[in-house]
Amino acid sequence: MITPAIRIILEGAIMSLLIYGSYTDLKARHVSNKISLTIAAMAIILFSPQILTLKTIIAIFLISSWAAHMIGSADVKVMVPIIYMFDPLQVIVFMVMLFMGGVTIGIYYLYKFGVKTGIRAKIPGYIPISAALFISLLSPYLFVIR
Repeated sequence: MITPAIRIILEGAIMSLLIYGSYTDLKARHVSNKISLTIAAMAIILFSPQILTLKTIIAIFLISSWAAHMIGSADVKVMVPIIYMFDPLQVIVFMVMLFMGGVTIGIYYLYKFGVKTGIRAKIPGYIPISAALFISLLSPYLFVIR
């Protein structure tokens, strides 16, 4: 059983690594496997067995998106373990925020580079992942059900 203090430390470390990964993704368009796999290892430690079927469907969708070249491998290596560490509310919040962040950054790239170049540009995926994770980690405190 993981204590709340250890959970907070691991979540903070994951968030810190995602922010650093976002920085390297923006600068070099590459995220080291060391960063991705460290995040994945910490997320696996925080595994939550609730709603496994939904989490598995989302994981299959993410892996299929990678196979179709819609998202990068570093993004998948991070998102799949992160989904498995969440409670039900956090999974929903994470996916909604991830979608909104991805659409926002996609529109920015289309505006910045134009339609022809913007669609083919490597959009940094760690930025919406970091934002979605941050909101998801706060969601139990933001959306208190009474």
